[in-house]
Order: sequence, then structure tokens, then C-alpha cells
Amino acid sequence: MSIAELASVDFATELRAKTVAVRLRINRWGVRKALDDPHNRRAADEFDASADYLSASKKLINTKHPLYRPITAALNKARQYWQGMTVPYPEDGIRLLRADRVSEFEQGLEQIRQELLSALIAFQCEFSEIKWKARQDLGDLYNNEDYPDSVVDLFKINHEYSEVVPASHLMELHPEIYQREQMRIRQRFEEAVAMAESAFLDELNQLVEHCIERLTDVDSSGKSKKFNDSLIGNFREFIDRFSKLDIGSNQALTDVVGKLKNITHCVEPDMLRRHSAFREAFRNHMETVKDNVSAMIIDRPRRRFAD
Repeated sequence: MSIAELASVDFATELRAKTVAVRLRINRWGVRKALDDPHNRRAADEFDASADYLSASKKLINTKHPLYRPITAALNKARQYWQGMTVPYPEDGIRLLRADRVSEFEQGLEQIRQELLSALIAFQCEFSEIKWKARQDLGDLYNNEDYPDSVVDLFKINHEYSEVVPASHLMELHPEIYQREQMRIRQRFEEAVAMAESAFLDELNQLVEHCIERLTDVDSSGKSKKFNDSLIGNFREFIDRFSKLDIGSNQALTDVVGKLKNITHCVEPDMLRRHSAFREAFRNHMETVKDNVSAMIIDRPRRRFAD
């Protein structure tokens, strides 16, 4: 796309046309509970403090229990999946999902829900023993009424789609308010374009900085540095996600990601470990990418979008 063609594209309108707003809601059982007044006063007395200035709480279960961790892992995975499939929108709790990826998103989220359900069932099977252990560990702080009969329905991963448009009845009843809301939403999509660019830039900058740091042969103490296979895998994941979410609003960023794809295409971690000359050449390429990304980050505040 030429500079003239790029300037003529209304990326805010394009983003609005190609995406749907999706909100993720995660419900969980609260495993922390504030102490009742008598116990809170006892805790305050322990430190010779006023109970009015102290608010103590207790954990109802051991959150490091091997059967509880898969539950929190599934919840975290759902949030990461939602964030990885979408771009930011300047309203808390909402992100933008490409309309042509809704089915993929639904299937992926349903798979995570099944992982959560399996983890909850396994946890529930041991719940009596887990409560018994809590009774032993909490002593006088244990209260059986704090515990549900079942935790399975207390953890949920929900999502909903919504239209980011003004209320239709405003068009007839209050056309001036309708126009104002249209402008406000347009401005938000312009912000969303900028936020998406900024998020990609920041993530790429972190990946490149980490790569350069790990490819430096020795640290300050003279010891050789090691790196994981994910050093290259993370770049490929980023490139794949960028290609699926990018709307082409920043040609310089698109070009840099394309260059990065060519650089990392045939590179394997073992090649970097075994051949110092190859590692140095690769590191030099990353330095160039870093310079390009840094320049875009510096220029970022001056970018403007369609009015």
C-alpha cells in the first residue's frame, strides 16, 4: 500500500466494520474471607493495635493445593486467550474480536471451559479432605458455614458480544445526541487503533530486548548466558497473532514484522547455541529491528488518525 493510499484509509471505520466487541466475565469462589469482629479484635490485640485500623482476613483453603492450581490455571488461560484473540478497546472489560474469527474464538473458549470443569470435578471429589485440612490449619478461625456444598458452579467463564453503537431510538428522539454519540464512538475506535498499535509495539520491543540480552555471550560476571527454545518460539507466536489482528494502520510496523518473519523463518535455537558467528549475525539483525521499533515508539505520540 502506497503512502497516499494509506493516508486515504479510515482505519477507525475499518476496525469498526471488521470487529465485534466481546466482554469476558470470570466468576470464582472467594477463597479469602474477612475475619469476624471478635477474631479481628484478637488479631489487633496481638500487635497492640486498634481494631478500627486493622482488617485481617483468612484463606479458606490452601491455594497451593495441587488440585486447586488447575482451576486457576484454566481461568488465567481463558483471560490470556481472550486477550490474544482480540485488540484493546478504550472501555474497561471490552476488547475487539475480528468477526471472521468468532467461531474460532467460541471453540477455543469452550475447550478451556471443559478444562475448567474437569479441574473442578477433581477438586470437588477431594473437597471434604481439603476442608478437613483447613479445619486443622485454621484452628479457631475455621467456620464450616464459610464453605459451600459444591464449588463446581462457583467458577465460571462467561462471554458476551455487544454492539458498540448509539441507541437507535436516539436517532428519531434526539438526533443531536445521536450524532454526538456517533462522534464519541468514532473517537473511541480511533483510540482503539492507536491502542492496538501501541500494544504491538510494546510487546515487540520487549521480545527484541530480551532476545538481544540473552544472545549476549556473557553477563557482567563473565558467565555464558543460556536461553530457552521459546526465545524463537515467542517471535513466531507474535508474528502469527499480528498477521491475524493487524489492520495495516501502521505500515512501518507491518514492514518491521515482515522483516522479523524473514529473519526468524529458518532459525532454530540449537543453531544459535552451537554457532557463535551465526548467533552474532542474528543478534545484529535484532539490533536493527530494535532501532526501528525504538524509532516508532518515539514517534508514537505524534501519530494522528482520521478526523
